[in-house]
Amino acid sequence: MTRRSGEDHDARQERTAGPSALVAASAQPAQAPQLPRGGLVLLAAWTLAVVVAVGAGVWAALAVERNADAPRAERHPVPAVLTEDAERAVGAADDSDSDRAWVTARWTAADGTKHTGLSRVDSDSKAGSTTRV
Repeated sequence: MTRRSGEDHDARQERTAGPSALVAASAQPAQAPQLPRGGLVLLAAWTLAVVVAVGAGVWAALAVERNADAPRAERHPVPAVLTEDAERAVGAADDSDSDRAWVTARWTAADGTKHTGLSRVDSDSKAGSTTRV
């Protein structure tokens, strides 16, 4: 049996070169895939979410106010006298419903007790005029 020393040396070199070649190839850091304009997309998504949430909140508040006004007036409506002008009332300028305002009014309930409280009226109502509470 004769051996060829050149072939044996080449085979040994291939066996030992395999793993070291893999180590050399993996020495470069792997880069994570990046989404193009990812930060801009995220900003747009959060902005849209905030706008939708605010819109839904305003819509819900207006719906609750509309639904609460009708049953209040239907229970025991009594006449009330406004004690101040609506245009000078607190909340008349900063309220989202600009044609209505909260003003102080006086009324006598059906049982004869006297009350003073806030009433929602048209923004052009004057002190001394009457409304139903």
